[in-house]
Amino acid sequence: MGEILDALHRLQSVEVKLAKIRQAGEAKSRRVELHGRHARQFEEKLEQLKGVIRDHQIRIDALTLEMTTREETTVKQRVELSKAKTNKQYSAILEVINTTKADNAKLESTILELMESVQRLNEEAAQVENEKKEQIDRVATAERALAAQAEETDPERRRLESERDKHAQHLSPEALATFQRVAQRHDGEAMVPVVKLNPRREEYACSGCNMKTTLEVVNALQSHDSMLFCPICGRILYYDDAVVSRR
Repeated sequence: MGEILDALHRLQSVEVKLAKIRQAGEAKSRRVELHGRHARQFEEKLEQLKGVIRDHQIRIDALTLEMTTREETTVKQRVELSKAKTNKQYSAILEVINTTKADNAKLESTILELMESVQRLNEEAAQVENEKKEQIDRVATAERALAAQAEETDPERRRLESERDKHAQHLSPEALATFQRVAQRHDGEAMVPVVKLNPRREEYACSGCNMKTTLEVVNALQSHDSMLFCPICGRILYYDDAVVSRR
């Protein structure tokens, strides 16, 4: 390799290590976000359950009030029943009392059903609350792991960034920008060697994506110190006698 490709190759060795540190941090960040999202989902479900419980309770209160009012009316009607002077009056009041009694029985049945539903909903809400707390605890644990990983890797990350800056000084701004763009796309692996597919034939491939590379490109890699790219994966290709015939 020439001076440019050699500098890029050294830069890549640093970028790959930095990428691994970033990936470890991103994995822990994703875990924090995952548990946080689950906690929010449980919180939303809990609020929905509480809303249904409130609606049920409002209806229970309204039906209870209605039933109490009907019972007070029935008491008055019984008084009127005792004062009835004719059979017709007596029968009419008695019919109203019986109808009210039947209606109250239906109200009481509905109230009991709603109360049972509220009990089930409260039990479900308690379970969801526990699940939410578990996710919040997991968020806290994941955040501590993320902070510990950042603290542990910070010295190495700083050292690698300093080394990266040192290698970058030997490259033009254009070459550096191109390298960084490709490295970002491939987790730091911006450069890959070409490999010979068959020791008996002059057939080569990009070792990054295993797609064939033309002989013209291979010859150029051996004779020119410039960046050439795999047309399929976009990585920067280089020629290395130590690895070109590894397959």
